[in-house]
Amino acid sequence: MNKRRIALVFEGLQEVHLHKDVGMIPYVLARDFQYESEILFLKDKNNSGLEGLSSIVKNVPFAKRFCFLPDKFGFQIFKKIGLLYYLAVHARKIDVLMLFHPSYDRYFFTRLYKLLNPKGLVYLKLDMGHRTLSYLEKLIAENKMRFSYFFRRNIELTDIISIETYDKYKILSAGFVGIDISTKLIHIPNGFDESNKMDFDFEDKGNIIITVGRIGTYEKNTEMFLSIVEKLNLRDWKIFLIGPIEPSFEITLCEFYNRNSELKDKVFVVGNISDKETLYEWYRKSKVFCLTSRYEAFPLVFPEALYFGNYIVTTDVGAANDITKDQALGKICGIDDVAGMVSILQSIIDEDIDLKSYYAKITHHAKDQFIWNKIVNQLHGRLEQLYEN
Repeated sequence: MNKRRIALVFEGLQEVHLHKDVGMIPYVLARDFQYESEILFLKDKNNSGLEGLSSIVKNVPFAKRFCFLPDKFGFQIFKKIGLLYYLAVHARKIDVLMLFHPSYDRYFFTRLYKLLNPKGLVYLKLDMGHRTLSYLEKLIAENKMRFSYFFRRNIELTDIISIETYDKYKILSAGFVGIDISTKLIHIPNGFDESNKMDFDFEDKGNIIITVGRIGTYEKNTEMFLSIVEKLNLRDWKIFLIGPIEPSFEITLCEFYNRNSELKDKVFVVGNISDKETLYEWYRKSKVFCLTSRYEAFPLVFPEALYFGNYIVTTDVGAANDITKDQALGKICGIDDVAGMVSILQSIIDEDIDLKSYYAKITHHAKDQFIWNKIVNQLHGRLEQLYEN
């Protein structure tokens, strides 16, 4: 049997996306399920040096770059027309067209592909958190007819739709703005690639709390994290902030250390870590992962931290219930609930919460629910069912 070919359209592909669901789903389909996978993206200043799928490819032939006009023109509409042209030429050779998010241009990609390849399958990954779901409901409830038409037609033409979190899966299974998608819907969380695993044990861990993300962005709410830290009695614990730092947040960090000079040997700003093995070493030696975001869909840092046995303390963002097993293996606070998170973290520091007793259950939960091979196998199975029918 010839290999099936999947093409993902993701115009703004950058190196960072290759380690997320964007890169990992087509990559694992190629590596473990014998697909020919490619990603169609538009060349710009942020990905001009990208060759194939960089470090995660490991000799799996994988990606295709495509750009219709040179960067200097800057006409996005024409670049998208270029992608449509590529699809028009290659549609019959593509078995699965993968797209992210319902939108106007996704409708046109889907419509063109289905016209030229009626037997081809379209897979739409919603990548939807609380805010996106509420926004879509609002648009359609307000009778935005043009959007409603394209959205509904996009859903009707799509063969498989996936959602990351189980609570959203239940909501959408029950009916979404009058559309029954239950027969098309599957639950596909984000995961960890166990082929990158390293040996670790609870005894390797120190009294360390980490947060990982874009330090200082509105979404990540790092100012809340700093407010929490200065209210804790850290005792022999240390805290590390890992991730690229927004230039505007440098002042906030300086002010934090000026107010809390005694924390200079307790709280450390590591900065960006682009090498995954180095980042995994931080997960390996930390006991607690803390996230204070205002909103997220399904942050990749969740399955990464969980895999290495971190006890997760997070605000109530997308996937918080899934990753903590409804708080059986971690704790969830309200958005901006500084006092609540201080109380939880202080209980951990004071050993009122026995982290060692949770370790085996946390790592088992990670390997049972959030490993990319198992996750993508669900998608592969559904694709095969549709081909057989």
